[in-house]
Amino acid sequence: MPESSIFDDYPDYLFGEAPAVRRPASRCPERTPRTSSARPAGRPDVMPVSAAVEQLRGVVSNMLGGFWISGEVSNLSRPASGHVYFTLKDGEAQLRCVYFAMSARRHPAFFRIGEKIEVTGRADIYARGGELQLRISDWRLAGAGELYEAYLRLKSKLAAEGLFDAALKKRLPFFIRRAVVVTSPQAAALQDVIRAVSRRMPWVRLSLSPAFVQGAEAPESLIAALRLADRAGADAVLLVRGGGSFEDLMCFSDERLVRAIRAMKTPVLAGIGHESDETLASLAADVCASTPTAAAEHLGRDAGWWHSLLTGFEQQLEAGLERRLGDAEQSLDAAQRRLEPFADVPLRFASRLSRSGALLEKLASALLAEADERLGRAGRTLVSPEAALEAKSRRLENASAALTSALSRTMRLRGDELIRSASRLEAAVLGSVSFQAGRLHAAERHLPAPGTLLLPAVRRLEAASHALSALDPDRPLRQGYVRVERAGLAVTSAAEALPGDAVELVFADGRRTADIRQ
Repeated sequence: MPESSIFDDYPDYLFGEAPAVRRPASRCPERTPRTSSARPAGRPDVMPVSAAVEQLRGVVSNMLGGFWISGEVSNLSRPASGHVYFTLKDGEAQLRCVYFAMSARRHPAFFRIGEKIEVTGRADIYARGGELQLRISDWRLAGAGELYEAYLRLKSKLAAEGLFDAALKKRLPFFIRRAVVVTSPQAAALQDVIRAVSRRMPWVRLSLSPAFVQGAEAPESLIAALRLADRAGADAVLLVRGGGSFEDLMCFSDERLVRAIRAMKTPVLAGIGHESDETLASLAADVCASTPTAAAEHLGRDAGWWHSLLTGFEQQLEAGLERRLGDAEQSLDAAQRRLEPFADVPLRFASRLSRSGALLEKLASALLAEADERLGRAGRTLVSPEAALEAKSRRLENASAALTSALSRTMRLRGDELIRSASRLEAAVLGSVSFQAGRLHAAERHLPAPGTLLLPAVRRLEAASHALSALDPDRPLRQGYVRVERAGLAVTSAAEALPGDAVELVFADGRRTADIRQ
């Protein structure tokens, strides 16, 4: 029979919860009372095999408890039930073992044939086969006992400090663009991460922070690589390594490494070993994945999910825009229906008012420009102010009369047009336009005459002419006075003309030179 099928005949009910077994009052078979159904009548010294097995179970079940048994794994079998059957042997003996699925789910049996392991549990007798077996409650790799105990002590210490608390773990960004991978450049885990990211999130830019992932130098190397990755400004850091033995992964349970992970500012995703492996670095990481590939997949959603999300947003935007456009079109149609009866009235009224205003502005600008030009000429020809003012006054009077006539004629014409426009608008827009027409008529009645507007300007011009005539510096010369100048400046006191100075005497009709004497 092949080694893998040694335990194929075991009934499945034996590998669940063990049924309650009535144990004898004494370990000695001679003192164990039996019922008449267990022993045939008249044969007190004879018992069936099942009763004998029960007696043996009662004897051996309390043995081997609290011991770790070391040996090499052989005849390993893993049926679909989840139980694990194997033989533990050394050079002189062997012991059949069963590891039930309930215990295997808590601590998976990833050992292989030929590996040396240590197991603990209690002895039992397999009734159908009549063979001694060991019901395993836990196992560990051979030689890892002290190392594993140290691991558990460190785990308890760091847990008590709160380094594994979920409240300390940082959240990953919603959308990751860059990640740094901390692992060995030769590790297969690196290729697993690259393949997973390329397949699911090709937009994520990966960079490597190399480190040793096994051996005595690994903790310091991993810490340095993590610190370098933390300064890179990435969105996340992936700490990954493939599977290995418990000893191989011990570098990821270094206390210094755990504290370095908790001090990281960048979120750390750990994918160390396989699903059954546990390291303190994984417990301290912000996100713990079962494998390097799973850690890469935790970086974010794949392209299909983002495409679906964007498609949903696009559909929502299109629906919203369609609703807004529909509402706007309906509002516009309603406004157009309300404005249709008055569509041409404001345009006609605005056009006529615009033409009238433009014409009035043009006339006023021309008149003012002409008046400015005439005032300029008057200023340049003030040699004889009286004659110039008289001529300007006549011109202003003529211009005022012409302006008054033009304005009156224009106002009459425009007034007639406005009255006719007001009549048409009154029929179209009813009371509103009538109110505006009344205001326009009121403005016409209170509009002053152009002559009245120009009268203050004429008066200011006359006052300026009189002021200029009074301030004419040559006027005293024409009355017989003489002005004394020295070096082009007027001499106003005797102190300014010293003996021997040459001065000029300015008369109304010329100049003469004189010398100052004593």
